[in-house]
Amino acid sequence: MTSPTCKGNISIRIPRAARRFVFALSAALFLVAILQGGCAGVTSSKNGSAAGQTTSATTSAAPLPTGTTGSGGQLTTNPASLYFNNISVGNNSNLSVTLTNAGSSTITISSITSSGASFTGYGIAVGRIIQPGQVATLNVTFAPTSPGTATGNVTIASNASNSPMSISLLGNGVQLSAGQTYQPGWTDLGSGTQIQGVCPPTNANGNTYDFPFYCGGAVRAWSGGIADTKRNRLIVWGGGHVDYSGNEVYSLNLSDNPPTMTRIWGPGSQVYPNCANEPGLDGVDPSALSDGSPNSRHTWYNLTYIPTADAMFSFTGGLANCGSHTNDTWMLNLSTLQWTQMNPVNGFDPYTGSSTTFSGFFYAVSDYDPNTDTVFVAWSNCCLLQYNWHTNTYTVLSTNTAYPYSSGGVIDSNRKRFWFFGAAYESTTLIAGYVDLTGSDGYIFHDITSSTSGCNGLSPSSRPADGAYPGLAYDSTIDEIVGWPVWGGNTAYIFDPDTLACTTQISPSGPANTSATGVFGRWRYFPGLDVFAVVNDYDQDAYVFKLDGP
Repeated sequence: MTSPTCKGNISIRIPRAARRFVFALSAALFLVAILQGGCAGVTSSKNGSAAGQTTSATTSAAPLPTGTTGSGGQLTTNPASLYFNNISVGNNSNLSVTLTNAGSSTITISSITSSGASFTGYGIAVGRIIQPGQVATLNVTFAPTSPGTATGNVTIASNASNSPMSISLLGNGVQLSAGQTYQPGWTDLGSGTQIQGVCPPTNANGNTYDFPFYCGGAVRAWSGGIADTKRNRLIVWGGGHVDYSGNEVYSLNLSDNPPTMTRIWGPGSQVYPNCANEPGLDGVDPSALSDGSPNSRHTWYNLTYIPTADAMFSFTGGLANCGSHTNDTWMLNLSTLQWTQMNPVNGFDPYTGSSTTFSGFFYAVSDYDPNTDTVFVAWSNCCLLQYNWHTNTYTVLSTNTAYPYSSGGVIDSNRKRFWFFGAAYESTTLIAGYVDLTGSDGYIFHDITSSTSGCNGLSPSSRPADGAYPGLAYDSTIDEIVGWPVWGGNTAYIFDPDTLACTTQISPSGPANTSATGVFGRWRYFPGLDVFAVVNDYDQDAYVFKLDGP
């Protein structure tokens, strides 16, 4: 336990296996708060709710002195709303809002009121004084008790000139699918989950192409994936260069009983089986096929699920068949299965490069940030970008984000950090680090390799191509990052972002070794099922992995 004071929160570290029971500790922690002299809030350092809250949704301070309402203090919030995506019933998730006094006078918080039974605001004591230019962090917990969409607000009353301030809340609770509960460790989902069983037939959709012969490239050619957490599907899309010209989309359907693999889209028409038959014969691959669908490409870690858009985001990639790279942006609507090329975009245009003189290569690491409802893109050899899908706008945040090339990346929404594990190009030495997404330090890459312990299994093996690009996923239930290396096997690595240490869970009967070049986004966490799913190769069964504990 850290040293508590009544001016802040009591931070209590709860072991990983016990964090799913964090609510059961509420009464005991509340007693601790009382013994400490009435601290305003008690929180777990690991995905705990505000255990020190009273049963009332509102806490109030003594009345403010007459004449203080409407002072020169002005309160701003960032972000202005919070979205909690697919939190399983019985679990909880935390997000935070930064309050800033943008005025010239002190602000005193008089009450914080939560509406919506599943939401709780905490972390700022009633009576808290925020000086001009200072910030305070308000935490919000979403703990669904039933599946479905929940809405609410957190309202902050103070003596600020713009009081009260309201933060809108939206959360989605999901129930474990009937019959789809898993025991800890690895579960082989069976031969019905192999991609090779649903590859397109030869010359599908009017093409002249041997899809079954080359279909392995849909996974092995640096191909990524996303977690469609709305439907509990692991979506796989990839190919490109000389490896594979098909652009079809595959879905591992975890809610099916038993789980299945299906081809949910494609292939498109007029795929390019060799460089010589492409338009212009100039060695520059077209970004789109004649039917308006995207050309096949290496997708690496370039794919991201945007839950608020219910769409798959794709950025850049190594195209079929000559291997040129395109810096275009695509969205696949997962409700209608319609592709849209988003170019031209607003702001910085990575496709044409017209707004700047720098650009990146075809490899990037992207992930969705629920705090800002945007996608962050770490673009190799270039920069850190932020994509606002609402306005189709890219913003360049930094041009010195030198993250490791052969790495995986994942956003930790609780700490607002973009974590990376991997190695430099063709290296076998682990590099680990993060980018602070608040931008308080200019979005620089923090190399923490020397401070980590137990994480070397996430580095490449003796053959870099076999160990680059590990799978990484943020487990919102335990508030940690879980990684799996590309060479297959039984070991998962659980990284604690607070201690910078990895522990392992070794379970028998994991996926076998693979010919794939990386795991990329084909390892994903599904909170509705509380499991990780992985498609390791096109001719292997898919697997799910569940951590030990309840």
